[in-house]
Amino acid sequence: MIKNDFLTKRQKFINAKNEIPKDYSINFKNLEINSQIYSSLPFIFGDKKNIELFFDIDEDFKDIDIDEFYDDFDLFEQFLGDSKTNSPNFFSLITRGSVSSPIYLFMIDEQKDKVINHLFIPTFLFTATEIPNIFYEKKKKKKKNDLKKSIETFINPKNNKWIFLKDLEIPSKELIASSSNYVKGKDFHDEWTKIFKSKEKFKVYAVVSKKSELLKMYNSQDTRYSELYFKDSIHEPYQNVTYEPSGLLEGDLTFHGIMLY
Repeated sequence: MIKNDFLTKRQKFINAKNEIPKDYSINFKNLEINSQIYSSLPFIFGDKKNIELFFDIDEDFKDIDIDEFYDDFDLFEQFLGDSKTNSPNFFSLITRGSVSSPIYLFMIDEQKDKVINHLFIPTFLFTATEIPNIFYEKKKKKKKNDLKKSIETFINPKNNKWIFLKDLEIPSKELIASSSNYVKGKDFHDEWTKIFKSKEKFKVYAVVSKKSELLKMYNSQDTRYSELYFKDSIHEPYQNVTYEPSGLLEGDLTFHGIMLY
């Protein structure tokens, strides 16, 4: 990629306006933070029925039809106009190595039907080798609620910038979160494949926050370490290491993650 092209893409993010959904309302009490995903390949998120249509496609042709699953294509490249296809039913996120990360689930009614109203993928955490224990603690309810409140603060579009990326349709009402290997068939599914009940339509946003404040918040969650997350190793979903800075964002801004709202 030539420098001018990369700078043009960066400018597109700088120019993108903050989009605050008129109906924004998230109650941290309806937030679950103990679900975890893992992959050494790109992650895939999307409609179970539509993704499984690719099971029977010959392997020689899969990469032509679904370039989102390749390392060279991710959700940000779709937004920037590089992807050859732009399915309304799925997208992928590049990991650049093995990644274990929590995902945040906002339920329509946590006590009743466990249907996902919103889902947040904290790409900011993709570079950590460990995840703070508090995410999976069944005790320490007050501390966990404090963490949930902090997470909501660093998602809320009144405090952070939301950049619209695409519409996502889940007609089967079953949302897949898995490795991109999922498209190869059931033999490639493992314990990390998540299938959630969900609503049928989401709007997908990139959520931009202050890097220094995110580092302070997440690093304060685990007293075993002075630091789990480091300023110079934060995962950027779209990088060009030839140039400085290498990511789409500059200064103290970084991607907290991807919101399916």
